[in-house]
Amino acid sequence: MTIDRDDNKLTESSQDVGGFYYKSSDKPSYPSILDRFVKRIQQTFQYWNVEETKGLSGRAQAVIPRINVLLDQLKNIDETSGDRYLYNKYIAIPLIREGTKLREEIITSGEPISHQLTSQYILWIDRSYRWVDRFFKLDSSKLNQAVMDYIIKDSRGRVDKDLHLVSDYIEQQLENLDIGDELIQEVNNTIEQQLDPVLGAMKSIEETHPNSKDPDRVHLWRENLHMLRQKFFDQCLEIVDSVIEIKTPKRKSPEKNKHLIAALESILSLEDSIKEFFQNSEGSESDVARKHVKRKVVAFYQQAHKISLDIRLSQELFDRVQQMMSSLTRYYDRE
Repeated sequence: MTIDRDDNKLTESSQDVGGFYYKSSDKPSYPSILDRFVKRIQQTFQYWNVEETKGLSGRAQAVIPRINVLLDQLKNIDETSGDRYLYNKYIAIPLIREGTKLREEIITSGEPISHQLTSQYILWIDRSYRWVDRFFKLDSSKLNQAVMDYIIKDSRGRVDKDLHLVSDYIEQQLENLDIGDELIQEVNNTIEQQLDPVLGAMKSIEETHPNSKDPDRVHLWRENLHMLRQKFFDQCLEIVDSVIEIKTPKRKSPEKNKHLIAALESILSLEDSIKEFFQNSEGSESDVARKHVKRKVVAFYQQAHKISLDIRLSQELFDRVQQMMSSLTRYYDRE
């Protein structure tokens, strides 16, 4: 199986934080918590010194100008900073692409603005603001170093996430097999044996380093790492699927396998982001900082809530999402 992933989307890299399916009528919902978050989210937008605080309650005319301001700054940077190749390629251009797409989705989606778009808006604004701020505050040398550090951290983080994804994929596939425990153990042992050299290769590329501050070499290092990462990841999935197909008479459809990969990627990515956020937000004492923290908690909660509504999630995956939502609720109330 080959799963296409978008390696050019800008992310803030981070480190880590059964079997039956719910029917849509059975799966619990949490409107009271979400509604409380949405009602209180308006308070957080003082962080941007924006007089109009109802932008995320469905008034696109208040949201779009905020996106446009940052898009204009990013485009000006892209046009005037020819000596900052890495910043343009890996920061400014991806943010411009994401922001333009987000703006069009908000304009065409109608009102009120959905929770999903609200979450994307908050996180994009936060990333864009921080990188624009760095561009104007840091000299060329320090900015390039910050971008290279981001590229290295992000690239290694993607490899680490793939390793976790392969592990979760095996666990979920074995859980869905209608066979005895003895045969499951045999299948698992075979998978582990065949995966060992590929996983070893994945871990080895995670430990590599560009060994240069030259932008061209950093770019080539990154491209080569992602090419190998995708190759090894696809090999891992093919090994797992092949062993299960040989050892067991029944197979899940390719479409269900693709959904499982997509669900696992979403959950792992959100778990990583939340863990890093908790680690970095300690000691936020000022009112502005606390409001900024609460904005991000709301955005993470909305992402988790959206994932939890997928009726195809296994009980184990659903419980993982609920655990994230509970942690976010406790953190929000603490603040």
